[in-house]
Amino acid sequence: MEPNTTNREDANQLATAPVAITRYGIPVRVSSATENGWEVFDPCGDLQTVSKIVPIENTQVVLDPGHGGKDSGAIGHAGLKESDVNLKVAVATSQLLQGKGFPTFLTRMSDYYISLDERIALADAANAKAFISIHHNAPASAASKTPGTEVFAQSKDSESARLSGLLHKEVFEALKGVEGVQWTSRWDAGALRVLNSQGSDAYRLVRKPETTNALIEVGYLSSPSEGGFMAKDEYVQIVALALATATETFLTTNENGTPLNERARIYNPSGGRTICPNVDLE
Repeated sequence: MEPNTTNREDANQLATAPVAITRYGIPVRVSSATENGWEVFDPCGDLQTVSKIVPIENTQVVLDPGHGGKDSGAIGHAGLKESDVNLKVAVATSQLLQGKGFPTFLTRMSDYYISLDERIALADAANAKAFISIHHNAPASAASKTPGTEVFAQSKDSESARLSGLLHKEVFEALKGVEGVQWTSRWDAGALRVLNSQGSDAYRLVRKPETTNALIEVGYLSSPSEGGFMAKDEYVQIVALALATATETFLTTNENGTPLNERARIYNPSGGRTICPNVDLE
């Protein structure tokens, strides 16, 4: 079914819809109406003009499938790409949340590269109540009897800590009940803060957003046993249900989940600016 699109006559409607979907299904921030359509920010954060868009309003949750395009992330069982697993989990989680009546927006809806800054800008522009970045870990860690699920919270933000704790509690408990998987885990896995040597949040996706946020590393895709399980549809449904349940609890209650580790992990990311490939918006 052809989605309803917005033309220039509907400009007033866009005054309250700062994010939208293009004809090719690319989530974008909207800048302004033009004579030729709409000026929007592409996945690299550059301005482009498109002829039609579907405005998105009243978003409560932004889900961010990590990596994409040239950045596959971790590589797991039989060449399974983290970027693909992240997207499958995000889409399934979005469907569950939408079904519960919580409008949800994804930072990407297919396999292409989107800059970290634009992921953050999309989340903040959507004016959502929660921003959740979905990832799967690498390299393999030590063998464990329980999943090595990690959720990173923004420092000095009690709501981010609460969101992180609820996500960890639901996902950890859901995976712990799965039989036949050899888990791997770091000794300090849990809900935690990850700081650099200067005492700031190490990950930009956690440090920069104004929206209450959390970044989850669900498990170790690089572990042969876990990676084999993550390739199954059963895995996607289990994790999506746990993420949706935790998010609903965050939005509708004051409940807490797993307490943050008292001791922060210290990590100093490396790497410079990455070239951002152009993405066709329509």
